Amino acid sequence: WSVTKEGGGQVNVTDNKFTMPASNVTVSAIFSLIPTLTTPTNLSVSNLSCSGVTLAWDKVDGASSYQLIRTNKSTSSPIPTQVDQKDNPSVYCTLSAGTSWSWTVQAIGDGLTYNSSEVATGEDFTLHYHLRRKWRNNCWR
Repeated sequence: WSVTKEGGGQVNVTDNKFTMPASNVTVSAIFSLIPTLTTPTNLSVSNLSCSGVTLAWDKVDGASSYQLIRTNKSTSSPIPTQVDQKDNPSVYCTLSAGTSWSWTVQAIGDGLTYNSSEVATGEDFTLHYHLRRKWRNNCWR
């Protein structure tokens, strides 16, 4: 933005503040839209076991973090998680066996350079109980 004095002349601006001179001034500002981040893509579920799952998606350029929300389908209880892994976004979630889940992820912008993306919805998944009762890798199998 700029400040000009009628008839020319200098108006000092310090820390985005100026003192009004005795004569008329014109204040001009140019605003630009902050772009919105692209929506995360290629959401995937892997390493599904009786105790957890890995959720992953493609990196979104410009994202400062990601907001992951897992929702227990039987209780409709959402569990929000901030994911700070910008270059290889994924997270292992420890969950209870016998539960079904839905999940969403959103790329979070810093609000200055980028606005946050739309929310992307991943494929639902269920952690099953295993009938075989052998303990291996921190899980009954």
